Amino acid sequence: MAVTAETSGNDTIIKISGRFDFNVHQEFRSAYESAAPGTQFIVDMKATDYIDSSALGMLLLLREQAGGDKS
Repeated sequence: MAVTAETSGNDTIIKISGRFDFNVHQEFRSAYESAAPGTQFIVDMKATDYIDSSALGMLLLLREQAGGDKS
């Protein structure tokens, strides 16, 4: 699996390995959609070897889900 998620306290760590492209959009979305309000997300891309423009869009959707520019 290219996308995994684990929760530690108030943090959800989303790990992406291999290719981060449109083919993993459902896995990526599932990793954050059920998170509780106020959850902080950490995206670990240490094992990512490719990223395309759709992946950048997915990161923006995650940012929106997490509250955008709100502090």
